[in-house]
Amino acid sequence: MNGDEVVNGGDYSRYFDGVMTSVASLTDYGISRERYEDYISAPIRERDVFDFDGTLFLDSGGFKFLGDGTLDGSDFEVEVDQKAIVEIQRRLGGDVLVNLDRPIAPDDDYPTRVEKARLTAENVDEFLDLTSRDDTRYLTLHGYNYSMLDTFLTEVEKVIGRDRVHREFDGVALGSLVPLKDNKGKLITAVSDCREVLSDWGFEELPLHVLGISSSAIPLLAAVGADTFDSSSYIHSAINGKYDTSLYNSEPVDDVDFTECDCQVCSDEMLVRRMKG
Repeated sequence: MNGDEVVNGGDYSRYFDGVMTSVASLTDYGISRERYEDYISAPIRERDVFDFDGTLFLDSGGFKFLGDGTLDGSDFEVEVDQKAIVEIQRRLGGDVLVNLDRPIAPDDDYPTRVEKARLTAENVDEFLDLTSRDDTRYLTLHGYNYSMLDTFLTEVEKVIGRDRVHREFDGVALGSLVPLKDNKGKLITAVSDCREVLSDWGFEELPLHVLGISSSAIPLLAAVGADTFDSSSYIHSAINGKYDTSLYNSEPVDDVDFTECDCQVCSDEMLVRRMKG
């Protein structure tokens, strides 16, 4: 993506302005402690291999850490809490920082959702103490409808106070939607209700990021108020040789007539050759 020979990449900087990753991804491949320490030894933009000057959005990895609360490598473990997350986000040079959260599940009962909201609020309180207004800070929210989202915000307000809720954040990240990724109706309800809640709380100007969702849901959710997304769906689709022809349809890339599409990718001879392998 950045043109470095080490990764056999091309320069695609004109196609994107930022990159998102997660603290939880650091040990995805069972790396050693030595490799882990190397990963966090210098900010990403200061490394020669990354010729990149865009925005770096660093998720906290709350979904992965909900269980045992550790980063697990091949020969080590790192205990994870809000302080540890911010330290790693800082060492990687993150621009947009997200607090450590407690995602909900579709089968959680009401007391469980409220407790997760309270625990998230405690992390938010610490997150604000560990960061400053010089940082770009996103508040995580979880819920599938207006009532759930309103309850979540209310619990956050109880812990950090109404004044801090309204002055400290630069954006909102809506989570816990991955289990609903195949139900577009529920996704639309969650995002549109989140926008309504944010408006009622006086946050209508804040950008809304939807965590872990992309693919054919993007245009639909953008239409009801989502601003940004993250997901690996398109990458996996490309790896599997699929070419999207519409929101819901794809065909094998070997069967594609690229002249039928006039987008900037399909109109670029070099990129077409690469898509063909």
